Amino acid sequence: MPDFDPALADLSDQLARVRAELETVVGGLSEAQFNWKPSPQRWSVAECIEHLAVTDGKYAERFREAIDRARAAGKRPGRPFKPGLFGGMMARGMEPPPRRKFKAPAAFGIREGTAARPLSVVDDYRALLGEYASLLRDAAEVDLNRTRVGSPAWRWLRLSVGDAFCVTLAHQRRHLWQAAQVRGEPGFPAG
Repeated sequence: MPDFDPALADLSDQLARVRAELETVVGGLSEAQFNWKPSPQRWSVAECIEHLAVTDGKYAERFREAIDRARAAGKRPGRPFKPGLFGGMMARGMEPPPRRKFKAPAAFGIREGTAARPLSVVDDYRALLGEYASLLRDAAEVDLNRTRVGSPAWRWLRLSVGDAFCVTLAHQRRHLWQAAQVRGEPGFPAG
């Protein structure tokens, strides 16, 4: 068994907190509350969760490919993970509350019919979080610094597996925070 990188324990803890936050955000919502939008330009709770399922689902595929390639190439764990300059900046820029807004790339758009299937949206995202837990376990067998993951949205963007996990977890926290803010907006439907 490879030496365990302590960063993986921290990433696993972050993922556990994301899973708990999801349940806090969606717990007890009616379909009307789940789909309510503060304004036409802003996302509903459902759209925030759907965006996470789409975006981080595409990244999960990339993680799986990168980890499998690294295993096959024998990229065993090396020095403990240390965030890179660019990856660290990206992760910090994603953390809530957002200091800067970004338009989601077309590759990360929300699937049609999100409002019609609120429970399915949450179940899809729960399953994805389970996949992330599996990916983190498998990442213990590869070098988190030297194994690279390509972005599903931008061909030029490649991060280390460690940086990409940090960015996706920050992204998850950002949009769960955004969804939680929707629940506190004036006009949010009662039960």
